Amino acid sequence: MKKLHIILTALNIVSIILLFQIIFGLIPSFECDYPVDKIDKINSLIVDLSIGVITSTFFYYILVYIPEKRKEKVIRSIISNDLLYIANNMQMVLAYVAKTYSLEVKDKYYQKIPLTEFSKIKKGVHIKFETTCSFNVEITPSILAENSHYISTDVKSLNYTAKNILERIKNINDIPNIIFEDEVLISALDKISRCSFYTNTYFMDKESKDLFGNDYERLSLIFNFHSIRELHSLYVTLTKYITPYVFSISKN
Repeated sequence: MKKLHIILTALNIVSIILLFQIIFGLIPSFECDYPVDKIDKINSLIVDLSIGVITSTFFYYILVYIPEKRKEKVIRSIISNDLLYIANNMQMVLAYVAKTYSLEVKDKYYQKIPLTEFSKIKKGVHIKFETTCSFNVEITPSILAENSHYISTDVKSLNYTAKNILERIKNINDIPNIIFEDEVLISALDKISRCSFYTNTYFMDKESKDLFGNDYERLSLIFNFHSIRELHSLYVTLTKYITPYVFSISKN
C-alpha cells in the first residue's frame, strides 16, 4: 500500500508539471523539429493523460482509500481489547525476563532491548525469581496501580495464558474478511500463534514430569535466547497497532 501511494504521488507530480508546462506555459518547454499539428496532438494526449491520472487518483482516494481507512478504524476498535490483552501479556513475559536475567532495558515499553542483551539468557537452568511475579502497571502517565497484575511462572500457568492468547487471535481471525482489511497485522498475529515461546510452552506442559528433575528445567527450555528474541520481535511489531500498559515487576 505504501508503494502504491508513492507511485501515485510521483505520477501526480509529473502530471501537474506537464499541465503547467503545456497549458499555462509557466515551465519552459523544449524545442523539437516536429510539425506544429503533431506537437499539438502530442500535447493534447499528454494533457488528457495527466488529467486522467489526477482525476483517477482523486476518485481512488474518495471512493476507495478513505472508506477503507474508515473500515479499518472500525475493525481496529472491535479488536483493540484482544490486541491489548495479547500485547500486555507479551510485555509481562519480557518484563519478567528482563528482571530475571538483568537485561538492559532502553525504554519503559521494553521495545528497545538491544539484541546483544538476549545473549544473557543461557540454556542452563532457568533462574528462579518468584513462583508468582506481581506487576505494577502504569495505565496512564498519571495513574500507577500497584500489584494489579501478576504472572505465574510455572509451565501450566504459562500454557494457560498462551491458550488465552491463541483464543484471542482466533477471535480476530474469525471476523469476516479480516485478512483483507489488514494483512500485515494478521500476518503478525499468525506468527505470534506459531512462535517458539508459545509452542515450547505447550509441549513442555504436555511432557511427563518424569522427564525433568524440576519445573525449572522445563522453564529453561521455554525461556531461551531464541524464543525470547523472537517473542520480543513480534511484540515490537504488535505495538505498532496497539499501545500496551507499562509493566514493571513489583519490588514488594
